[in-house]
Amino acid sequence: MVHFSSRVGLSKYRQPLCTFLIAAAIGSISCGVAPAQYMPGVGGEGISAAGTGQAELEPKKLRLNMWVEAKGKNAKSAAMALASHQERVRKDLVAMNAKAESVQFSAPRFTSGETDQGQSAMRMMRRQMGSVNLGEQDEVPEIVTARSALQVEWDLPTTDPQALAILPEGLKQQIVTRDLAGKENKPDLTEEEAEKLDEITARMQENMGGFSYSGPSDGTEPKIVYVAEVDSEQRQAAMKQAFDQARQSAEIVSAAAGIDLGPLKSVVVNEQQIAIMRATRFTGYGGQEESPFAKTSPDEVTSATLEGLTLQLSLMAVYDL
Repeated sequence: MVHFSSRVGLSKYRQPLCTFLIAAAIGSISCGVAPAQYMPGVGGEGISAAGTGQAELEPKKLRLNMWVEAKGKNAKSAAMALASHQERVRKDLVAMNAKAESVQFSAPRFTSGETDQGQSAMRMMRRQMGSVNLGEQDEVPEIVTARSALQVEWDLPTTDPQALAILPEGLKQQIVTRDLAGKENKPDLTEEEAEKLDEITARMQENMGGFSYSGPSDGTEPKIVYVAEVDSEQRQAAMKQAFDQARQSAEIVSAAAGIDLGPLKSVVVNEQQIAIMRATRFTGYGGQEESPFAKTSPDEVTSATLEGLTLQLSLMAVYDL
């Protein structure tokens, strides 16, 4: 009986070798196929051989993941500003021919103070130059920033590789031009509060020799990937390629050992997407975390490049003697 065990992950056999061993007495034989060994198998002795198969995939969609934000002088005003910004972003995306039903926003997250340039720098100054007088610091409003993750998709307008390759750059330009991230959104401060914030920021920059501190990079740049789907024919073709390679390796081993190759006893199949694995991870503030959106289909492959849209199957087959 042949047993299949499929799992997603990094393959043990991803890097094919050029040699295989048939016991120490036979020695090493160079070849151009996957590695094989004459070794005890499941339920008795057998020949174990590895094979790999690969299928190039055609992109079907372009997907954007990014963060959007808005500011306020408290959590309520920041949440209202974010909701308004999200509605504007949704309209902009539809105007950019995005699939309206694909536009998704996660629940908002709130941070205060540290994300505002003036207050972030002020805290740094307090730590490094505690004796410097920065004025009436307590009167500076504590800015709250509300953020949510965005995911949206586009159907691809062409199959031409050159045209597809430039789509991400055009999208990045639109993100900046339309300020989809909301970096230009200002908190709803009174005139007096805004003046006080500008004053303390200017004084801080003066004390730092004109240097403007904007805080550390948060690693939340937009992530744009091509999306492909693996169909049954592509999977079967890759599987056949892997089996043929494993069978060829096993036949070389059996011939060199002077034994007859028996029927297939068992096989373990390992499927992987070479580029980016399933989108279960998301770059967020503070590093990698679980994606706030539904996990992708088992048949979906994503990649930041067209060349990365590849399905690879690896297997280890055991043949009876």
